[in-house]
Amino acid sequence: MGHFCSLNREKNRLESLMKLLCPDCLKAVEVIKACGCRDYFCNHCNQLVSKKRVIEEGSSGQPEKHSQPEVEARP
Repeated sequence: MGHFCSLNREKNRLESLMKLLCPDCLKAVEVIKACGCRDYFCNHCNQLVSKKRVIEEGSSGQPEKHSQPEVEARP
């Protein structure tokens, strides 16, 4: 149990260092954590932002869109 807690604590620390942006206005979003869920809310646009749409600001200071893995079509 202690190992899980230390991994979770490290994950939360890294997420707090990351800047997440709204894809519409490029303003910082608020992270709402409840019941094991994580939601994102833009106070500027006054709306929820899905995890797939949120933009992560990279170390270069430039926004980086989350890329979805490509799925090959099966014949």
